[in-house]
Amino acid sequence: MFGLSGKETVEKFDLANYNHECRSIVMRYREEWRHAFEKLDHVPTLTKTMDSSFMDSNWWIFKQLFDKVMAYQGHGVMPYSRRMTTTPRRIEIIRM
Repeated sequence: MFGLSGKETVEKFDLANYNHECRSIVMRYREEWRHAFEKLDHVPTLTKTMDSSFMDSNWWIFKQLFDKVMAYQGHGVMPYSRRMTTTPRRIEIIRM
C-alpha cells in the first residue's frame, strides 16, 4: 500500500508521513462510498475514524461500558507477518 517492503523501510516511514498517507486514502475513497450508498437509496452520515469528534464519542461509549463492567480485557489471536515483521491489517488478512 505504501510501497514498504521490510522492517527497515517501515521504521523509516515516520508517523507524520503515515498519518498523511492514511488521511489522503480516506479522502480519496470518501466520494466513492457516498456514491455507493446513494445507489442503495441510503445516505448515512459518513463518519471517518480520523474525525476527532467521532473518536471522542467512541471513547466515551467505551468508558461507559467499562465503568458498568460491561467491557473486559481479553486475549485474542493476532496474526503476524514474518516478511514485514509486523501484524497485517484486517483487509490484508481477508485477502490471504
